[in-house]
Amino acid sequence: MKISVISTFAGVVAVMFLTGCACTRIRQVSGHEFLERAKQCNVTGNVEKVTFTGITMENAYLRYEYPASIGNGKIITLYWTPLSELPRHRLAELKSEELSTPN
Repeated sequence: MKISVISTFAGVVAVMFLTGCACTRIRQVSGHEFLERAKQCNVTGNVEKVTFTGITMENAYLRYEYPASIGNGKIITLYWTPLSELPRHRLAELKSEELSTPN
C-alpha cells in the first residue's frame, strides 16, 4: 500500500516537471534587496530575466524568471517591497522607468 502511494505521487510529480509545469511565487523583500535585484533588469547574457513590473500606491514589483531545472517550464518569482523602504531618488527613477516601459 505505501509503495503504491509513493510511486503514484512520484509519477504525478514527474509528469508535472516533464510537461513544463513549474511554479510561480510571490515574495516580499527589503528595500535594499529589491534594489539589488533591480540592478539585474535588462542585463543581456543572463539565463534569468528580471523585469520591472510596476508600482502601486504602496508597493513596487519585480518579476524574476528563470528556466526550471527539469522540463521546459520556467520558475517565476514576483518580488515586492513597500515604497516606504525605497530611497526617494530611486523611487523617482523606478516611476520614470515604469512610464517608459511598454506593456
